[in-house]
Amino acid sequence: MEACDVRSRPRRLRLAAVEMEAAPKRARAGGGEAPDRLSALLDELLHRVFSFLPSQQAVQTTVLSKRWIDLWRSMPAINLNIKEFECRSPAPGQYEKTRWGKMENFTTNLLMRHKAPRLDAFRLSTGSIRVDWRRDVDRWIRRAIEYCPVKLHIRLPVRLGVPYQLPKPFSCHLKRLVLLVCLWSTFSVSSSDLSAQS
Repeated sequence: MEACDVRSRPRRLRLAAVEMEAAPKRARAGGGEAPDRLSALLDELLHRVFSFLPSQQAVQTTVLSKRWIDLWRSMPAINLNIKEFECRSPAPGQYEKTRWGKMENFTTNLLMRHKAPRLDAFRLSTGSIRVDWRRDVDRWIRRAIEYCPVKLHIRLPVRLGVPYQLPKPFSCHLKRLVLLVCLWSTFSVSSSDLSAQS
């Protein structure tokens, strides 16, 4: 392992780097383990950290500490992105359907078990996946609205000529609503077609 050049860092960062490098050495010399500083953090601070993670990663943190087993259930932000649900070797022609199935299963279970009184943010991005997503997404948005999120950020694929409407009833006191649509169609347009239209 290469040693860091701590001389190039500001003084406070140098001291922190030296302390972090020395902690495992002290623990090995004393025959014990290094103290678990992350578990000593307040739940509010851990929730703040979790709010920057994709929800799947936030749930996976439960293996890091016994104290964290149920912490994800009350995190103040839910971040769901289809990019987090990869398929290693799906059946031929089933990549998007398998990927969507993983996201649908995780998201439904997450929203059923989540117990925060309210959400700071609900972010959902399905990318440009080409599956029948409307029923699932409507259900997830309705469930998210029950938490009265401050921010609702949704990115969905929409076919040309087939608009998307948020599910009703939509009664929430949002401070910010972002609805992005990713247009896709079953036909291709060449650059010569575009220049002829302008």
